[in-house]
Amino acid sequence: MIKGTRQAGRKVIAWSAHHRRDYSFRHTKDPFKLLVAEMLLRQTTAQQVDCVLDILFHEYPTPSSMARADLRHLRALIRPLGIIGRAQQLRSVARMIVRRHFGRVPDDYDALISLPGVGPYIAGTVESFVFGKSYAMIDTNVGRVIGRVFGISFSQKKESYHQISRAYDGMCPEGKERDFHYGLIDISAMYCRPSKPRCSECPLKAHCVSCAEARLCNTRAQ
Repeated sequence: MIKGTRQAGRKVIAWSAHHRRDYSFRHTKDPFKLLVAEMLLRQTTAQQVDCVLDILFHEYPTPSSMARADLRHLRALIRPLGIIGRAQQLRSVARMIVRRHFGRVPDDYDALISLPGVGPYIAGTVESFVFGKSYAMIDTNVGRVIGRVFGISFSQKKESYHQISRAYDGMCPEGKERDFHYGLIDISAMYCRPSKPRCSECPLKAHCVSCAEARLCNTRAQ
């Protein structure tokens, strides 16, 4: 375990309890609804996705209902997101769930990633938040935060990804997977941005290697 991971994880939980952003999909225990939300969140903001979920799930609350969806209607419902091509993928996933898994989202990581458009991140999210299995869920935003905190150069290369995953596992308090993960997501959006990060306001600044290096550079430059 990287030094300081437990303390950093507790800091994320403490901060998240008071400052986390609230979206409907963050509370669901329905594996299908979480799966659909995560598929829509790729290349789209959480605020935008949250605005369409109520009507989408009113029309198509189950894999069986979405498997029967009229594609034009499904596209119209997600049109505000600017990703109407995702409608075909959603219906394909629903049909595969119906055909292969009797209409139930599978409680199996390998089965989940075999679904169209479902990769390790989405599969890990469903497994962790619905089925109670702990997975490190590393996307670009989470990888950036953890990489900066522990001085790990984040990329999708195998060794870098494994280092980030180990740090994630070390940080995440048992039983707090959902709060911890969404806390990291919010910190990435609010403070640990790709450019011009707001390090002085970040709740992880006391644990962050990159923040300490930036302060050192600023001190030397004065």
